Amino acid sequence: MFRHTFVLLFFNGGLLCEIHSLTLRQAVEIALKENPDLMLSRLDEQKAQESVRIAKDRLCQTLRRQRAGEVWGYPSSIEGAAPSIIQTRNRLALFNQPKKYELAKVRENARTAAIATQSKSDEIAFQTASLFWTLNR
Repeated sequence: MFRHTFVLLFFNGGLLCEIHSLTLRQAVEIALKENPDLMLSRLDEQKAQESVRIAKDRLCQTLRRQRAGEVWGYPSSIEGAAPSIIQTRNRLALFNQPKKYELAKVRENARTAAIATQSKSDEIAFQTASLFWTLNR
């Protein structure tokens, strides 16, 4: 009795299976969506984009810190001399070249990561299409 029930369930389960044909476009979309190497490459690209944002923030913070030393108000001198009408001081570094070079380097790294992601995507699409055509032959 148990054996007959098992055989009936086994054959009925087999009847519920359907065969789906897969087009080349669907195969490539699935491969691009689920490939772990491409996911890691995309994460590296996002990390590079975030490092650009962080480098920009560092540059802006440096300029803000340098500007925070400015004093506004009635000018006076230590010797007790009368205030002058025009007084110029330069405390703000308008060009912070090391930080700007660092920002340019980080931007170039982000651009390189984007190119690497696109290259990996193209490689995966080519491999998928090649396997698809090989299997269909």
